[in-house]
Amino acid sequence: MSDEKLRELERRWKETGAVEDEAAFLLERVRAGELTQERLELAAYCRHEGATAATSQPPYSGGPKEHDRWLRGLLKWGHRPLVKAGLCSARHPSGSKGWCERHQACVTAAQAWLDMPTEGNRLAAEQVSQFELPLGQLTLPIANARAAARAAAFKKQQKLLVAQLEAKAQAALLVANLQSEGVESELAEESGSFQVRVDTEFDRRKTRAVIQILDALGIPPAPAKAALRRDKSPISFSVGPLINDRVPLSLIETQIAQWALRQGSG
Repeated sequence: MSDEKLRELERRWKETGAVEDEAAFLLERVRAGELTQERLELAAYCRHEGATAATSQPPYSGGPKEHDRWLRGLLKWGHRPLVKAGLCSARHPSGSKGWCERHQACVTAAQAWLDMPTEGNRLAAEQVSQFELPLGQLTLPIANARAAARAAAFKKQQKLLVAQLEAKAQAALLVANLQSEGVESELAEESGSFQVRVDTEFDRRKTRAVIQILDALGIPPAPAKAALRRDKSPISFSVGPLINDRVPLSLIETQIAQWALRQGSG
């Protein structure tokens, strides 16, 4: 009987296209166990009209360019929607001229983890995202793709996720932490990616502390150590955003809402 009611409500919604009919269909999906309440509320947060009408979860109310604020709100639903947001940004056609093998490898690894969040897929995402490029070679699409893979590689450590998502805040915090250790550093921006330039003429007894600071804010130890060993100063580390404001927030919201409702209880 429940299945018959579900199909009837679906038919009615498709015939009328009315928001209230879609809301009734979505609520019945929840009652039937085909959709979780959590997924329904995620779609509502992303301003899906039917989901908003079906739940008390308020939709995001910020402006179209407040990507960081929207991402902070998205944290409520955990890890996977964040990676999905990164993938939406990395795949946007506006950056297709910057796509390359590194971009594709990061996108593929992040998508694999999103489809099946196993430890093996997490490690694969971590491996492909452990690279640094010289200043000027890190395009925004590569930065987005790398950030999506790095987000997939995190083990649900919320503080690190917030740092990774808010690139400018992350870079500024990195500079402040380095300076607190007596290491001269400064913040620069290029192609939507934030660069932290580090003066290598510092007390080498503090190398371990520097590596820990870089690692805690998303820059892997291996390339950090290699860069610090080079006989030149200053050196630059790139801090890429998860999403960027060149991609319409409404487009990312639509894709995540569709994903949430399609995913059901999975």
